[in-house]
Amino acid sequence: MDKNTIIWTRSADDFQDDQRLFGHWRPYVLHLPCIRSQGLETALISQSLKVFTFNDPFAAYEKVVILTSWRAAHYALAHPELAKLMAQARLFCFGAKTKAFLDERSCVVACLENVHNASEIPQALRKFLRPEKTFILLPGPKLRAYPLEAALRRDGYTTLAIDIYETIPLLRRGDSSVPNESEKQELIQTLTGFVFFASPSACQGFVDFFCPQNNRLSEVLVAFSLGQTTGEYCRKYFSRICVAKQQDIKSAFAEITTLFAQNIKNPL
Repeated sequence: MDKNTIIWTRSADDFQDDQRLFGHWRPYVLHLPCIRSQGLETALISQSLKVFTFNDPFAAYEKVVILTSWRAAHYALAHPELAKLMAQARLFCFGAKTKAFLDERSCVVACLENVHNASEIPQALRKFLRPEKTFILLPGPKLRAYPLEAALRRDGYTTLAIDIYETIPLLRRGDSSVPNESEKQELIQTLTGFVFFASPSACQGFVDFFCPQNNRLSEVLVAFSLGQTTGEYCRKYFSRICVAKQQDIKSAFAEITTLFAQNIKNPL
């Protein structure tokens, strides 16, 4: 019998908060974390930071650091040089979780209001910063779901994206165990519904384990992505793609459940 399911591929750390959104949909959600994260070498980060200085040729520029997730904040603060720089620069973030994480660590940070995803940051910054006199540092993952640096440069800002951690494609259960071959084959033969990907890495973790392009999953699952970059990545492996209209987790889940409810009544 097919299992009509919402497959949630976000990490175990993210799931602690995500599950608060599920409500009465919880019985339909199958959590299969498809990524984990790890920090990059300190020496590589230090080398990159040499460009972002308080000396010439950018001495007169306002120095700004933008953190787009609590995970970026976690790895940034773990690097002594970057943490010191953050204390000297003007610090921005978005999202309640990231703001709370930084507040708990006594960081002076402004949370961008009415910003739900990275694509909305450039417009929000225009209220505070003059592009011709601002140098923005963007600490984040090696593989980014949205090209924020390019968007800010189009607006005239001087920017530097520094890779401080990487997301590693790796499927596990919520308890960190790996489904055995029998369980894997049962899932391949019975799953249907939606699979949610918040990043290309999560999609790759799912693909590495299930190889949907070689079985029924590429046809029976709708890949629901957070952002166009992730959506384009999903197109390599799934025949049906939906891209979230609003690129924040809460809105994306609401959109998935609307489609999921319609699918239960009228199977795709």
